Amino acid sequence: MKKIKILLVGYLPPPTGGVRVLFRQLALELKQTDDAEIAIISLTGKARSAPWKLASLCWGMLRALIQCFRVDVVTLHPTNQALAIAGPLLFLACRLLGKPFVVRKFGGSFHETVRSYPAIIRTILKATVFKADLWLLETHFLVDHFKNYFRHVAYYPNNRPELKRSTPASARAKRFVFISHIRVGKGAIELFEISDHLPPGCRIDIYGQPGFDIPESQIMKLASLHSAHYKGPVPFEKVPEILQRYDVLVLPTRLQTEGYPGIILEAYSCGMPVIASNCGAIGEIVDLQSGLLVEPGNRQQLQQAIIKIHNDDSLFHQLQEGAIKKAAQFSSHFWTGEFLRFCKELHEKNNVGQSG
Repeated sequence: MKKIKILLVGYLPPPTGGVRVLFRQLALELKQTDDAEIAIISLTGKARSAPWKLASLCWGMLRALIQCFRVDVVTLHPTNQALAIAGPLLFLACRLLGKPFVVRKFGGSFHETVRSYPAIIRTILKATVFKADLWLLETHFLVDHFKNYFRHVAYYPNNRPELKRSTPASARAKRFVFISHIRVGKGAIELFEISDHLPPGCRIDIYGQPGFDIPESQIMKLASLHSAHYKGPVPFEKVPEILQRYDVLVLPTRLQTEGYPGIILEAYSCGMPVIASNCGAIGEIVDLQSGLLVEPGNRQQLQQAIIKIHNDDSLFHQLQEGAIKKAAQFSSHFWTGEFLRFCKELHEKNNVGQSG
């Protein structure tokens, strides 16, 4: 059987980030399949300055346009900037060459992004890339929002490899952990402040890179004044290992742009329940079977949720089981197979159309 040739255009690490890690994950898993041949164009630049980023994007686009001649299906996995610049060009190239074109957009706030584009950019996108053969969007909300705007749209969530926990699961919820960027909107400050009011035996450890809108000096001061412990940044590849030392993930974010945070899916893959804010699209993946939701910025609810799961062993065990079931829903093995299926169906449909 002839292998389908798929072009992946997106951003590989370094630097490490959720979008880049997901793109690399998909590329590596597709390479391991027997019925696909993968070509990868990375738009990541070696320097972080705006001119170099733009130059890298343009150079990557040139290489992608050349690759369009050699593949069966073209897929774009863009940032907001790359979508506006690269999307229309790749769409037009695919139309001229008669190749299916797929766009996979990360995150949960793409509807806000579209509104923020200048009118001329929105007009160009609607005339070109919005007519892609398939759009893959991360949340049910976005699928519902864009189903009348895009030609074809499908649900394709953030996903992670399923893991076998290397350490025994705890009998009681004692060790709570926060792993994310240390910034005002993510809720680390709230965790420091409530840590002094938790029962004996409850421990909160905080991991993350400071410096976004909270200097490291402020984090160190908070750590000296409160019971929560600051453990510093953690490399992405070490996150599963760190998570398995804890019982419950806590993510009290206030960012309405949240899609499906990767750290929540990482926690599920380790069989860990989650306490999170009902913010952005988080309510689509955290429910009473796998965790507890609190109102964004509500310190009292956050404190009560931690105490509740700490005191109720039966609830904790129930949520552990629910987390394991959730992990299966966001298995990268399953969703990589779905991505391949989407591409095959488009290729077969395109061949039928051309032969007809």
